[in-house]
Amino acid sequence: YRYENGRIVRLRRIKRLKNICYYLYSPGEYGFVEYDLMEAYNRLMLNDFACVVKECHAVFRSVLLRIHERKGIAYHEQDSLNTLMANLMARGVISAEYAHKFHFLSNVLESEIFLPMAPEKSHHHYAMMLRISEELACSIYYLTERSIFFLTQRAEEDSVAP
Repeated sequence: YRYENGRIVRLRRIKRLKNICYYLYSPGEYGFVEYDLMEAYNRLMLNDFACVVKECHAVFRSVLLRIHERKGIAYHEQDSLNTLMANLMARGVISAEYAHKFHFLSNVLESEIFLPMAPEKSHHHYAMMLRISEELACSIYYLTERSIFFLTQRAEEDSVAP
């Protein structure tokens, strides 16, 4: 917290992301992540917490699909995040011991908190904002960013031929 312009303002923890930003925001195979994560971050700064979850879901899914394509792993467009993660574990891209660590993120991103595949309704967005707290949105954002960092590093280190 900091006193600014006659009010106490809450500061966000951004400095811990420097290494992640350097890796993810550099050009290369996962260069598209920069724009998508910045969109989620901008939504976080605007207190649009429902869209933070939506953007995090989209970028996490995009990274999983890109890894599938690079490794030649078959997938279906309707596959859930958990199914995509299971595919990566089955092929040895990531160890099965990490399964439970990714289930939380996958379940939150695809839970009843936000249904990214559901058609938008006029009242839907407002209802989401009431149910998603700032703390949850921040946690989802940081967990998504760190998970993407971990997955992309493992995919780069992995030498399994498709």
